[in-house]
This record gives sequence, C-alpha cells and structure tokens, in this order.
Amino acid sequence: DGLVDFECFRRGYAELNPYMLAHRSQEVLVRKPGAVAGQQLNLDSLEDCSVFICDTSAQCFVDYCRSCHILLAPCESSVFVRDCEDCVFWVAAQQLR
Repeated sequence: DGLVDFECFRRGYAELNPYMLAHRSQEVLVRKPGAVAGQQLNLDSLEDCSVFICDTSAQCFVDYCRSCHILLAPCESSVFVRDCEDCVFWVAAQQLR
C-alpha cells in the first residue's frame, strides 16, 4: 500500500539530521560546505566509515567509532574524541580532547 507507519518514520527521520551521524557501518558520509553551518556536530557509533566534514562546526563530539577515516574541517572550538578504536583523524581545531 506504500504507507509508512509512525515507528518506521521515526527511525528514518533520525538519519535526516545533518548534525548527527550515528549507528552507520561501511558508508561514506559527507557534509558539504554550508551543510553544518557552524553548528555542533556529533559522530557516534560509526564502523568502517569514511567521514568527510567539509564545513566549519562550533564543536564536534566523536564517540565509539571503530576503523574509520574522519576528516573534520576547521572547528571553532573543541573536538572531543572518546572511546574510538583504530581510526585515522584529520582535524583542524582550537583544542583536541
């Protein structure tokens, strides 16, 4: 019938948030210039992903990522990296914590 129930909509809606990339595996994730627009960015529970953030952000939190390549364009404040394993980072920030 082509209809989407509310629960299915709710799960899919989270993937539309340009400031939160979470629970993804084996994907290439890109945020083009203008997409983040200086807002806070969260990367959470990514596995075997390549992430290219090509826009400035206010601050960035990177949590529980595994085997990822992550490029973060200039961050106006701090980049927090917590509980990540076997990742490669390219970061421009005032502080790396």
